[in-house]
Amino acid sequence: MLPDFLIIGSMKSGTTSLCDYLSRSNDIFIPEVKEPHYFVASEVSRAHSDICIPSLQVIESNSAYKKIFAKASPGQMKGESSVSYFYYLNEFINSVSHKYGQEARKIKIVLVVRNPVARAMSQAKSFMQYHVVNTREELIEFVRENADSRHFVYDVLGSSEYSSKFKILRDSFDEVFVLKGEYLRENPETALHELSGFLEIPRFEIERSVTTNVSGFHRYPILASLDKYSRKTGLLRFTKYALGPTVSRKLKDKYHDFALTKNVDLTAIEEYLNKVLKIDMLSYKGYGNIFKL
Repeated sequence: MLPDFLIIGSMKSGTTSLCDYLSRSNDIFIPEVKEPHYFVASEVSRAHSDICIPSLQVIESNSAYKKIFAKASPGQMKGESSVSYFYYLNEFINSVSHKYGQEARKIKIVLVVRNPVARAMSQAKSFMQYHVVNTREELIEFVRENADSRHFVYDVLGSSEYSSKFKILRDSFDEVFVLKGEYLRENPETALHELSGFLEIPRFEIERSVTTNVSGFHRYPILASLDKYSRKTGLLRFTKYALGPTVSRKLKDKYHDFALTKNVDLTAIEEYLNKVLKIDMLSYKGYGNIFKL
């Protein structure tokens, strides 16, 4: 029981939001396992051995992969999303070809992309938020050292290499739908209507009041407000008494992680990314908000 379509990335572009939207359609089944990494399991497992990612779940066996789609109703289109597929694109294509056989070219591919420099910056900032590095200098060095490292979490350039990977996708699949994450964030209804046509399912309405992890917004929205008002109101000091030491400490830690990257001057790393991703930026700008390869 292989899926009818695959959302292949890219990281930090809005795939989580897209899956959340699609899961609200009665005509689509998205498994509870957010990213099974099934088609590049060996590559992801190798990368995972070098870093502890508690939320990472890699499904390697055919039986386990089929099981995550077991609850799909008859007639539902089955799909899943794994950002590692775009990073390890050649391995992904070889795996799809092996598992789908002659039907491989016909599998529907959905790719969510984002401004390549902004996307890479977002990924790089997460290294400071999660204390992989602690200073701007360490961050710049870390990014440079891990370029082409074959580590999909640490290599911030690999998931922004649009120019070369667009061509590979065009040559490998008959149906590739590309959606810019910025457009999905601002115009989800229009984006989803276009995607519904590509997937050949009825259009469905979404509830705009429902919040989701849309790329470009912080995962903890309250932190943005804290950053703006805490100095004036002393709110963080107040939590020490109002919420107790344990809760206030956790809140303070989350705020610290958020403010750490917001207040650090990362101009040097942005200049570096603009230089090495120049061709990919031109490729990105050359396409509309929604396009097919």
